[in-house]
Amino acid sequence: MKPAYKFTNLFGKIMDYKIKGEDELRGLYAAKGDPKLTYTIVRPGGLTEEPLKGVKGIALNQGDEFIGRKPKSKPKPKPKLKPKPKPKP
Repeated sequence: MKPAYKFTNLFGKIMDYKIKGEDELRGLYAAKGDPKLTYTIVRPGGLTEEPLKGVKGIALNQGDEFIGRKPKSKPKPKPKLKPKPKPKP
């Protein structure tokens, strides 16, 4: 068992419940026996204060693999509007 799994599981066995839910989903699809049915499990990572990486920061993996933490999304500041110059008389 990986250290990140053990650490996250300290808080109410979060990882155990995630794996149990994923296994249930896999079982439901396997029971159908239809290869046309597919599914995707999305596991959001941790957030950091690092700058955003955009689409390049997305990691696609299979299995239980700890990749790392992702930067938090920070709202962009609104641009300040410049007042229109008054027409000369």
